[in-house]
Amino acid sequence: MDIYTLIATANFFLQIVVLMLLFVGVWFKMRKKFRQHGITMLSAVVLHTVAIFAIMIPAFIVISLGDFPLAISTITAVHGVLGLTAEVLGLWIVVSWRLRSSLRYCAPKKRWMLLTVILWSAALIMGVVIYLHFYTPLLPLQ
Repeated sequence: MDIYTLIATANFFLQIVVLMLLFVGVWFKMRKKFRQHGITMLSAVVLHTVAIFAIMIPAFIVISLGDFPLAISTITAVHGVLGLTAEVLGLWIVVSWRLRSSLRYCAPKKRWMLLTVILWSAALIMGVVIYLHFYTPLLPLQ
């Protein structure tokens, strides 16, 4: 396994951890443990931010400079736009919360939270497609 495959696979598993944190955060919210929900979501956003700067942005630059099939280039571009939008929204939500115990800062953002989850999910699916294309024989896009 080369270094690029190792890094991409580590990022793939990191994204699974982030996804699990999101599920745990929703579980906390459903049980009305809002502070734990917020801390879990903050943890997910921080991990995701590290992955974006350490792995995804450099990989995006390499892919955008390469000569790849139009399908994978398009998926990568849309993945980047959706993922970055979800990241900015996630950062805005957790930063504006600032570990407060009051819900009045969160209630007005419920629709933004839902949009963030939808965008992040779409970006995650595209990220899986990109991973399968570059690092497995399962999805050789032309």
